[in-house]
Order: sequence, then structure tokens, then C-alpha cells
Amino acid sequence: MNIRNLLRTIALIILSVFITHAAMAQDFENDLNLPNISKIILTPEEQKWLNEKHLVKIRVGSVPPYQFLTNPPSGISVDYIKLIAEKTGINIQFDTIPYTLFESLQKLKDKNGIDLILSITPKPEREEYIEFTDAYLSSPWVIFNGEHDSFIRGISDLYGKTVSVQKGHSMHRLLEKEYPDLKLLVAKDTEAAIEAVSTKKADAFIGNLTLTSYLISQHGISNLKVAALTPFGNHNQAMGIRKDWPELASIITKTLQTLTPKEHSAIFNKWMLANYEQGLELHDVIKFVAIFTFAVLVIVILIIYHSYRKLQNEIRERRKNEIIVEKFFKQPMNIHLILELDGTIRRINNGWINILGYTKEEIEGKYIFDLIHPDDIEMTQKEMVKLGQGEMTSSFENRYLHKDGSYRLFVWSAIASMEDRLVYAVASDITEKKKIELDLKELNEKLQLKVKEEVEKNNKKEKLLFEHKRFADMGRMINAIAHQWRQPLNNISLVSQMMEEIDNGDEFDFDKNELYSQHRDIVEHMSQTIDNFRNYFSRDKEKHNFSIVDEIQSTLSLVDVKFNSHGITTNFNINESGNTQDNEDTFLCYGSPGDFRQVLLNIFNNAHDAIIDYKEKNSNQHSKITITVGCDSTGSHVTIENSGDNIPDDILVRIFQPYFTTKEEGKGTGIGLYMSRIIIEQEMNGKIYAMNTDSGVAFHLLLPKVVKDEKK
Repeated sequence: MNIRNLLRTIALIILSVFITHAAMAQDFENDLNLPNISKIILTPEEQKWLNEKHLVKIRVGSVPPYQFLTNPPSGISVDYIKLIAEKTGINIQFDTIPYTLFESLQKLKDKNGIDLILSITPKPEREEYIEFTDAYLSSPWVIFNGEHDSFIRGISDLYGKTVSVQKGHSMHRLLEKEYPDLKLLVAKDTEAAIEAVSTKKADAFIGNLTLTSYLISQHGISNLKVAALTPFGNHNQAMGIRKDWPELASIITKTLQTLTPKEHSAIFNKWMLANYEQGLELHDVIKFVAIFTFAVLVIVILIIYHSYRKLQNEIRERRKNEIIVEKFFKQPMNIHLILELDGTIRRINNGWINILGYTKEEIEGKYIFDLIHPDDIEMTQKEMVKLGQGEMTSSFENRYLHKDGSYRLFVWSAIASMEDRLVYAVASDITEKKKIELDLKELNEKLQLKVKEEVEKNNKKEKLLFEHKRFADMGRMINAIAHQWRQPLNNISLVSQMMEEIDNGDEFDFDKNELYSQHRDIVEHMSQTIDNFRNYFSRDKEKHNFSIVDEIQSTLSLVDVKFNSHGITTNFNINESGNTQDNEDTFLCYGSPGDFRQVLLNIFNNAHDAIIDYKEKNSNQHSKITITVGCDSTGSHVTIENSGDNIPDDILVRIFQPYFTTKEEGKGTGIGLYMSRIIIEQEMNGKIYAMNTDSGVAFHLLLPKVVKDEKK
């Protein structure tokens, strides 16, 4: 056979391969009864993005045969994006500045001059700033070695041998990490790595079948062959798009999915069957044809297989969805509905029959607004408009007419399909639930009203008890005043008698003026006693700054006679060591002075009673009440310690509770210390507590620091 006949035979073989492939592709589409996948269905957001006429700036690199930095740019990836732009109307502009991949990724991340990278391997760490399309370039990782080298079954046969790799390439890092038994020869680029195997400097090269086959042909290397597949699967590449343009990524993915195997093959055939340089030997041509035929067949088979798997998945998904829909509509209790956007009912399930009493024939094909309560029609129409705009409905409530004339309340969730312009909805009947909720609401309102009434009653009762306590204290104070006035009244009587005797001529060691002076002093003392009594029971509740020391001294003057009559001594100590204020601002407190005197009187009276009770058991016990006032940066501290008996721990924690008393019935109300806690902690923002000491029991009042003349 001469050379011409041999070439004709080879050409016929190649032609038959691709004619067969084209026929297979056509049969594949026909046999699977494919839908019209040439139609690209876009969401409103994607269509809006297209209508905005964005200019997409595309980075072109030097990655043959996928991308060439020619003028104009060319290559497999370039042809793909041109075809996509033609089908969708996307405005594209190529950038042929030779950026490194790192520079390109940074510009894409910063949205600075690059909007799209034509081919990039999707990685999780890149998803933060890149929106990936579906992978559209897929080529297996294979092992290349010399044409006369021994048979290789896989990568394990390369252990101990030298494998050339491109410096910094992902395959370089992978082999270095996972296959330490391989001897790696690091080359500056893929061409140098291939050349190393051709010149016997390395035993094998692992690379992308498409890229490596193309480079072998372009560099006229004739002594290499594809030896075996690797466990690394395929080298899948997608287009990478700036993160804020997810619509563009989705548009490109949808367009790629509509491309037929013919269109894929046309792009690959254009570059994988490129013209060869003239002057090659016949055996070189045969080898080139064999390599390219194998490469193209593998790629085409991968494309067909990928399309087949995708279509099979789509078919399975559709069947699965049909089963779900059928199950969805067979559920008797839930209410399911397929509705056209104009309100026409397409399909219902048995829930409508069970809940509303109609038959399917009475509802399907009817206008849904005929069933909706008149007061709910307007808001339902607004919700339908939102569904038509792509929004999802959740927890939407409206009422539907039952066949008996009553209305049932439904709560809906719904979503509209922009592809078939239908609304898919599911609802639950919440009529009884709503009624229960309303009943509970009414019951809660009644309970709240009842609680409010009881609280008001308790407040009134507490107020009456407080008043009762004040009147009881008033009686005790009147008794104290009677004691305090008895001696001054006797003195007044004596002075008056002496003045009368002087007028009658009797002589004394002092004159009449001295008697007048004594008379005035006695009356002034009695007047001060009345003022203290009046201030103590004053109804004035106005809050202002007052002196703690003055109020303690004033209150002590009211109880001194009673204390003295029972042999109880009082010590009043003022400790100014922690004072940082001016003298006139020392021991200021903010509140109602009358309320504060009430607290002091309660504590003094309890101290008096505790000491008297303790003296009945211990007659030799010294009776004493010590009042100490101090201050620091937080405020003033008042300690009132009595020499009575300690309080048991289980009682000590309860003494400030309302109505708690250890006294006999009729001798105590259990209100005094509770009232004191309310005044100190709620009215004066302070703190009150009691604790046992070695000498008896101490009550502590902590009162916050104030500024002189502060207004609140």
C-alpha cells in the first residue's frame, strides 16, 4: 500500500470515528427522549441582571489548548464563553495582560478589573470570594512514559522511579505529600516536564490528558505514550466569577447544561485536530493521529457520560418529585393545592374534601377567591402578587367557606414556580386552635384583672397595717412625752410659786430675772419635744438631702426617757476617718426624713424590747445601745448594736419578712422591720441587714453617697 492510500485509510478511520460519535450523540438524545434543553429558563433575578447590561471583564491566560494569549484570544475556554455570550446576550471583554494566577485571583476578589476567570479548579477556600459555575472542562489525570518502556498498570509501578512534575503545580504538591516513595524531578513548566521523559531524564510524567496531548503534538515529541490511568480521577475545571454576581454564575451554568454533545465536540475537535507542521515523517503523523484520536475519544466519551449521568439524574429526580407530589396529595388531613397565579385552582387533595366538605369536581378549575372570606380577599391578592414576584409565603392566614356556610381558618406556606407559573401550597386548619388561643387570651386577661384586684387589696391592707403601726408608735410616743413633760411641769410649778413668793416679799439667793430665764428654758425644752413629735409623724413625703446625724439625734431625744427609765444607756459615735467631703456635706442622705426616723424608731424599739427580755433572764447584764455612723467613698454606714440576746439563725433570715414576729399576740405586728426594709431598699436605694455579734445583735444601714442640694 502506497503512502497516499495509507493516509486515505487513516483519514477514513478518523472520519468514521467522529461520524459515529455524532450519530451516537444524536441517537443518545433521541433514545432518551430528551426535553427541549435548548431553552434557558432564567429567574427574575437572573433576567434583571442581564437587563442591566453589565460588562464582564474576562482574564485570558496562557493555558493551551484551553486559552491562548493571541490577538484576538482563542482556545477551548474562549470558544465556550463566546458561545455562551452569543446564546445569552452577555457583554464580554477579554483582558490579555499576562497576570499570574495569584494576581488574577486578587483582582477578582477586589473586583478590580477582572470579573471572570475562564478555567479554575473549585476549592473550598476559594468559595469565600469566588462564585463557581458547574465544571465544564474535565480531563483524566494519566501517566505518560516512553513508547518502548515496560508496561505500567498504575502509579504503584512507579515507586522508586523518577517522575517529572511542574514546579508549584497541584500535582507536584499532591505527589510530594501522598507518594514519598516517588523520586520527583521538578521542572520549571509542563513542557519541560514532558521533555524530561522524552529525553530519558525521567521515567514518567503525570498530567492532564488534554493539555499534555496538545503539548506533545505542538512540540513534535514522538516517543511518548499514554501508559495508564491514575487514582486521581479527572481534572475538573469551572469558570470563577466575582462573589457579588451569583446571577452570572447561574446563567452560565444553565447555558452549559443546555449545550448538546455536538456543540461540545465541535469546540474540542477544533483544537484537538489542529493542523500539524509540514514535513513530519509518516510514522510521526500516524502517532500524532493515534494520540489525538485517543484524547478526543476520551474527552467525548467523558462529555457523553457526564451528560448521560446528568440526564439520568434529572429523570430520577423528576420521578422522585412525581412520587413526592403524589404522596403529598394523598395525605388526607393536610390541605394541599396547586394554583395558577391568576387564582384558578389546578389540583387539590382530599384534605379539602375532609375539611371544607366539597368534592374535587366542585373545586378544581374554580376561582379560589370565590371561596375566600370577603374581608380576606384583598390581603390574599397582595400575597399572590408577592408569589408572582418570586417571594415565598409563610404563616399566611385567611378564611375559607365551608359547604355548610361557616368559615374555616387556614394557615399557608406557598412558593411559586417561575418555570410553569404555578403556585404550590400547603395549609393547616387552625380554626379550633385559634378558638382555643382566643379563649386562653380571654382567660389570661381575666386572671390578670383578678391578680391586679388582689394586689390592690393587699396594698390597701398593707397600707392600713402601716397606719396601724404608726398609730401604735404614736401612742408610745405620747406616753414618752408624758414622761418627759412631768418633770418640766413640776419645775414650772415650782418656779411660778417662787416668783409669787418674791412678789410677796420673801427673799431668795437669786432674783426674779433668773427665775424668768429658767422658766423660758423649761418651756423651750418642752416646745422642742413637741416639734420632734410633730416631725416624726409628719405626712410630708417629699424627698431631699438631710443629715443622718441630725435625724438620729432627733429620734434619740424621743426615746431617751423610756430608755433611761429601764436603765438602758445610749452611746452615739461619729467616725469621720473615711470622710472625703467637706464637713457640711458629711453624712448626707437622700430621701424622706420622716421615713428615715420611722426606720430608726423601729430599730430602737426592737432593741429596747430585746434588752428588756434578755435582762429578765440575766439580771446582771449591762443594758446598752451603741449607734455608730461612718462613711467611705460609697456612702454612709449606720450601725445600731444592742446588748440583747443573739437571734437564732433560722429566725435571723426571716426578721424582715412581712407579718413575721416572735412576740406574743398583741405585742407585735411583724410590720416594723418589713416597713424598714421597704423604706431603706426601695425608697432610699440602700441596704439593711442584721447580724449577731459578741455583744448582742447589730443592725446595719448602708446608704448611698449623695451630693449636697442634689435634686431628683
